[in-house]
Amino acid sequence: MLVEPVARKRAPQTVIDAKFSIPFTVAVALVHGEVNLASYAPAMLEDADVIGLAQRVHARTRTGWGVQNAASGALALDLVDGRSLHGEVAQAAGHPDSPLADEQLLAKFVHCCACAANPVDAAAATRLAQRLLDIGNCADSGKLFS
Repeated sequence: MLVEPVARKRAPQTVIDAKFSIPFTVAVALVHGEVNLASYAPAMLEDADVIGLAQRVHARTRTGWGVQNAASGALALDLVDGRSLHGEVAQAAGHPDSPLADEQLLAKFVHCCACAANPVDAAAATRLAQRLLDIGNCADSGKLFS
């Protein structure tokens, strides 16, 4: 589902196709250095550098990986100078076995709030995120949103 049909996954025509495309997402990460909600804005579907690199992404099934490895990943890069780089993660960042630090959660939350249909400014989003991070110490969770 994330790698086939190959032509559509390498050059998604819709935002939803891009969100479900390993080639597109890998290319965004390599070209822009990060993947976030803005990575799937309609304008990104026209990013020639991303689409060009996505054409060179080849997905392979990892023998022996099953459902327990659904949040795992590996990447091999063959560089023009002949070197090959390899990386692997047992669990994606944010998985219970690989949690994000509070600072990472805060930054992600603030970014998501900025991308909302009704954007929330960074200061207000930061205050709300800090309240949510402290929810375990809150006697009245209704006060979080006041």
